Amino acid sequence: MEYKIDPEEYMSVIDCMNNAIDAVKEIAILSIQNDHVVNLKRLDIEERRLALEERKYAQDIEAAKTIKADKVVENTKYMQPDEAEVEVKVEPAAEEPIYDIHHYYFPEPELTEIQSIGRDELLDMVTMWLKGFRVDGAEQPDRGGYMVDLSNDGKRAGQVISYCRAVGGLTKACWNMCHHLVHEQEEIEDYDLDSLNAEEIRYLAANITQVASCHLGFLADEFEYPNPIAHMK
Repeated sequence: MEYKIDPEEYMSVIDCMNNAIDAVKEIAILSIQNDHVVNLKRLDIEERRLALEERKYAQDIEAAKTIKADKVVENTKYMQPDEAEVEVKVEPAAEEPIYDIHHYYFPEPELTEIQSIGRDELLDMVTMWLKGFRVDGAEQPDRGGYMVDLSNDGKRAGQVISYCRAVGGLTKACWNMCHHLVHEQEEIEDYDLDSLNAEEIRYLAANITQVASCHLGFLADEFEYPNPIAHMK
């Protein structure tokens, strides 16, 4: 028994299918947009937490200096009168060389060929990204266009992501690239490498993540929480 469908019924089925496809597309777009908003809010919270940690670290250093000075004054009580009149000099407490791009490097495992290529690709990306980075009035490179090109080249993108995963995340990978640039004494247009520090590199990784969240989500997913630089020892 054959069932013949009339044109009106056929068009009704086609319209129903098109509506279903449009609904799926709309849901996917809303999901991507919501993920982007959430990622931006997480980045904002992380930046605020980093600023608080920096202030707390500075306060701890000042507190250590005060405690040391109080101990020196307390010890003068047990000196002879002539000794107590001697001027007591309080040396500032030596700060530990943490957050130092010149001395610290996140360890790398034995890299595969793909990860080694990804490391070179990321070095090129960071070098480009730092041109005029956070410098008012400086000419800025097309970072969005660079990320679009990378996302369209699955092989290159996979190599970069593979290296980031090998070292433990995007922030650590950016730190290692900046460490390389500083030690090689590279010159970057409209950017002073002496300004590289823990906060600057975290901002760098966060900015890469913001752009990648629109074009290359797998790279954005490599942004670490909590901030690994804040837990260096």
